[in-house]
Amino acid sequence: MHAIRKLETMALLVVAIVATTIARVAECQAQAADAAAAQAVATAYLKALQVGDWKAAVGFLDLEPFDRYRRGQAESAKHQQMAPPITPERLMSHDPEMPRSVAEFNARRMNDQRRSTNVLEYQFGLTDPDSVLALPVETLAARWLEVHDRRYQTRRALRASPCAIDTTFALPEPQYRVLGTVVSDSIAYVLFTNDELPNFPVDGVSSWGPNMLFLRRAHDSWWVLPHNILGNSVMIGTTCTPAAKPPR
Repeated sequence: MHAIRKLETMALLVVAIVATTIARVAECQAQAADAAAAQAVATAYLKALQVGDWKAAVGFLDLEPFDRYRRGQAESAKHQQMAPPITPERLMSHDPEMPRSVAEFNARRMNDQRRSTNVLEYQFGLTDPDSVLALPVETLAARWLEVHDRRYQTRRALRASPCAIDTTFALPEPQYRVLGTVVSDSIAYVLFTNDELPNFPVDGVSSWGPNMLFLRRAHDSWWVLPHNILGNSVMIGTTCTPAAKPPR
């Protein structure tokens, strides 16, 4: 009888181990399937960015947070436009020892900088907050993607230089390559790199890692969250004798 009970206990343990193993295998398979599905969406999104198909890229975006973002940016721009100009008296009230001539110079410079800086132009390629709010969210998202593309930023930087430079020449496409995907609950983290850029060693103190896309699962699908792609800031250096620019 004791031997039978021992066999029954061992059988129950085996059944429990097998059931646990099956559950873990099923969980791992589900996670792998989730990661593969998220990575497929991210790869298609990056491919659309690579060829400059902004409309197609927007089709992979989660536009709800982007709509909130554009509304916040437009409202901030409106507040900035309505803000009173900075006066010498205002600066001197914060620093009573500041000479008036210095306060006048600083106030003029700060007001000039405020007028010349338009965050909306760098975010959406537009300067008017009402236009940012009036455009369909899909259209504005396409502009946002284009404005943050390295090719667009390179041409804008060249046009802003004092050199007469032809900016109609073709620029190389980014070469995005997905490195891997990790899924945690309803969020997927997709690591990718741009092989078009120099490959810096990763063993230095100042090294940086690959870029990352964030995807959210909703309505039985994966959607790319609208974050700016890291590493897309552009620094352009030009050396020339300033000349008259050709008409745009």
